[in-house]
Amino acid sequence: MELAELETLARVAIALDSGPALLRPLLGFRPAGEAAREILGDGAAGVSRALASVTPLREALVAARRPAPAAPERFTDTVAVWIVEAIRGPERTVPGEATVAVARLEDIAHAVARARLRLVVLVLGIGGFRWLEALGVGLAVHAGLRRLAPPHRPPGPRPLDGPDRRGPGTSGSRRRRSSADPIEAALGRAGVPRALALDIAARFAEAPDWPGSLRGHDRAPGGLRRHTLRVIETMEKAIATWPGETRVAAAVVAAAHDLGKLVAYRRVGPDRWVGSAATPHDTLSAILLAQCPAWPAFASAETRTAILQCLYAEHAPEGLPANAPPLARQLFAALKRADADAARSAAPTPNAGPEEPVDAA
Repeated sequence: MELAELETLARVAIALDSGPALLRPLLGFRPAGEAAREILGDGAAGVSRALASVTPLREALVAARRPAPAAPERFTDTVAVWIVEAIRGPERTVPGEATVAVARLEDIAHAVARARLRLVVLVLGIGGFRWLEALGVGLAVHAGLRRLAPPHRPPGPRPLDGPDRRGPGTSGSRRRRSSADPIEAALGRAGVPRALALDIAARFAEAPDWPGSLRGHDRAPGGLRRHTLRVIETMEKAIATWPGETRVAAAVVAAAHDLGKLVAYRRVGPDRWVGSAATPHDTLSAILLAQCPAWPAFASAETRTAILQCLYAEHAPEGLPANAPPLARQLFAALKRADADAARSAAPTPNAGPEEPVDAA
């Protein structure tokens, strides 16, 4: 009966061994069904041998059996038997045939235990093979998918942070872009360092179809780049007599004054944008300019402060501090004139409404 209960382990081993076997033929292992039949057969043979060795001893055991003494009928006879047993002691010897029979019957338990152990090892071995096969197939599939996957990574979201334009092996220098970009070229003519001109132009290059406004001038796709370029050119003519560093600062202000619209506007459909920022776009322009990698190395700290104050207060003059340096007020006045002239010189947009307040754009 105990041997029959081991068939459950045999069925588990056969179930694990079902399907294609990759490692079993390579390692020379037999099928689980064949091995389980052999294990159970060996166990049954061991049980049969043990029983067969006990059978010849049956007659000797029966002959050695002692009849039970008759119970005394009288009380005095019972007392006499107690006295005799107390003197000579009870007979407790065991026939030798019984000892041999018990020893051979223990072989039955040994045969079942060996069969159980061999079946457990068989189940663990086949399970281990299956796990290794699954791991190998998984690694092969993973390697195949990596070969089929595109070599580049998909771009991640970039709300305010600019792209990393540093290439390998450049020792910290920026990768050179084509000078055909009109905003970069205009800033270069105005004397703006190439690194900062590249940073500003790259911001606009990320959104080439962004509009210059939502309801007024340059609201068509690409209007933001066109308007920015006109403001730079208008500013360049208006400040031709300014000192060198001041003229460069004015060019940076002209180029960066609408950077914030790249964040303040959100596309909602083909050639459709809406305002989506709670922060005014002129404040965002100052933030984006300050985030340019080349900004800390540009000009002096006083000049950088004046530029940021000018951008921050472009559409809110009350935001210009009372102790703002004269350069900030000078840049602010020049930007307001250049921005207005550039907006007036824009090509008319069909069915365009009045120009919207830029701080609400």
